[in-house]
Amino acid sequence: MKKSAFFNLIKHPRGLFLIPLFLATAGFCAAAIVATFYFPHAFLAYILYAVAAVLLAYSVYAIVLLVKVLKKAAALRMRNHKFTSALIENYGFSTAVFSGISIFLNMANAIFNGIFSVIYGSIWHSALGGYYFALALVRCGVLAGGIRARRISYGDERAETRRKLSVKRAAGIVLLLLELVIPAAITRLLISSDEYKHLLIPILFSAAYSFTKLTLAIVNIVKAHKHGDPVTSAIRGVNLTDALMSVMIMQIMLVSYAGEENDRLFGTVINICTASAVCIVTAVIGLVMCISAHIALKTLREKEKTDPVPAENVSNEAPSDTAD
Repeated sequence: MKKSAFFNLIKHPRGLFLIPLFLATAGFCAAAIVATFYFPHAFLAYILYAVAAVLLAYSVYAIVLLVKVLKKAAALRMRNHKFTSALIENYGFSTAVFSGISIFLNMANAIFNGIFSVIYGSIWHSALGGYYFALALVRCGVLAGGIRARRISYGDERAETRRKLSVKRAAGIVLLLLELVIPAAITRLLISSDEYKHLLIPILFSAAYSFTKLTLAIVNIVKAHKHGDPVTSAIRGVNLTDALMSVMIMQIMLVSYAGEENDRLFGTVINICTASAVCIVTAVIGLVMCISAHIALKTLREKEKTDPVPAENVSNEAPSDTAD
């Protein structure tokens, strides 16, 4: 292989090159984990950790490029069908669909943790089940509110926007009310985390899932802000809260797994700091949703007083006057 072709392949990893890359990444990551747990102070552990970190970063880069290629290929096929075409072209519709999937997953999580809380008498699972059930209810309320706003507005865009802003404000208030519940649930999680023995593999999967979820939630809340739809923005705000809670739960599991008796105080401090940050950010999200929706509602109502006839109706009437 020529030098230019080799560097081009490194810059744009593709094809069969991805197979040994992903296998090597998985192998070095596994070796680094084993070395960290069994030979934490050996020089080999640092080497394995460094190589694994480089390969993991490069693999993420390769996956991003691969996803872009697959996304383009999938988009061409998806545009041939009405539902899938709307899924990729209508951001509000795709948000509603994926929010419906999130509601299903939240309910499944709530049921799963509820069953385990009964079987094992675990406060950990009881707290998780209650949290996911509350989150599912919030998502259901926002989706139902958005659908109702469109249905009863009969094409009046201002009325629909006004009702959607009310839904967003209500969702923000509910998130603030959850602040009365989340600290209690988090306290129970912190107290009871040691009573449940976590396994390493589920923790690693939970870590990968949680950070991916958090990254997507941050990206999507920026997109939702640009999109401008209040219900979409509210859903993405709830998703960010969900992602933050997932990261916090993952950390509690990790500290519970790796912590020893002499590290218990340090682990408790870390967990309390993270839990406090999650509570503060959740409160800020709810407050921002409330304030922004209230300001937008006030602005819209003032605009309706000064300009009661929508611009669309004026433009529709103008041609008929000219024709007469």
